Amino acid sequence: MKKILIILVLGFLINSCGQNNRVEDLKEEIFNCTGKGGQGKMMSVVFDIDPNTKTLTFRQDGSLIGNIIKYPTKIVYKIKSSSSSSIETVDYTHTWTNLVGKDLRYISYISTLDKKTWKYKFRQTKSDGYRFQNCKKIK
Repeated sequence: MKKILIILVLGFLINSCGQNNRVEDLKEEIFNCTGKGGQGKMMSVVFDIDPNTKTLTFRQDGSLIGNIIKYPTKIVYKIKSSSSSSIETVDYTHTWTNLVGKDLRYISYISTLDKKTWKYKFRQTKSDGYRFQNCKKIK
């Protein structure tokens, strides 16, 4: 009897842990937002949600980090969790070799709670990352 109870409790715990990473309520939407890039200049970015592939495509003009680092202008993130208007992506790792030959890794992810303000963050920093607001739904 104890074994059955332990199995039930473990099953419940495993099932409840997975609730945080559900991908639900996705719609095909595209948002154009503005915010300050890495050099403090205002920039425009696009967040494109694809419910079929459960991905979020991020597009920027190259001024997110600056010209020296060859950071991609388009990144496709897998969506880790979503519900109604909140989304969080899986980490994306970009590796770049600087002029000295040292490999630098940039681990980023995107989140929003309301699709009006999007946060673009890097795991290895303690800053708030980049904040994009004034989002207009274009599709």
